[in-house]
Amino acid sequence: MKKKIGRPPLPKGRAKSVQTGLRLSGEEDAIISRIAADAARKKVDWIRETILTAARPLWIVCEKWGKSDLHGKTVEFKLTAHEGRITAYGLGVFFVVPHRDGVRLAIQVHGPTPSGDWRVNLDRRLADCIERHPDLSLAEFRCFAIRESLKRLPRT
Repeated sequence: MKKKIGRPPLPKGRAKSVQTGLRLSGEEDAIISRIAADAARKKVDWIRETILTAARPLWIVCEKWGKSDLHGKTVEFKLTAHEGRITAYGLGVFFVVPHRDGVRLAIQVHGPTPSGDWRVNLDRRLADCIERHPDLSLAEFRCFAIRESLKRLPRT
């Protein structure tokens, strides 16, 4: 019996069996291809991750800030893992979506980093670390936090 050519089948329930079409202009395709390549991702994986991130927002109650305070505003961010390894840093822009209940928000930071473009979903503890930036020539806000213990980073 001959061996089958190709990837071995995935277990039931793990295979991706639904295809969704997407029409793009040549310019849009070039932009997406460049961003995916800059992030060291396959284009299809980058598109899937981006769509799923948008489709599953992390809803939080943020008592300190509202959409009008943050949406579209610049932010300097530095998110550090509990081991001290910086996981995301740089300058970005807040993207804020209000929930239909009028209480909860989904807050993301979009921005380029040395490892590629980032979209970081902020949970409530990260949102609590947002503060006005003392140097408005750099950014309007800053968010410096340790991701797991979420202690504020010392100011430098």
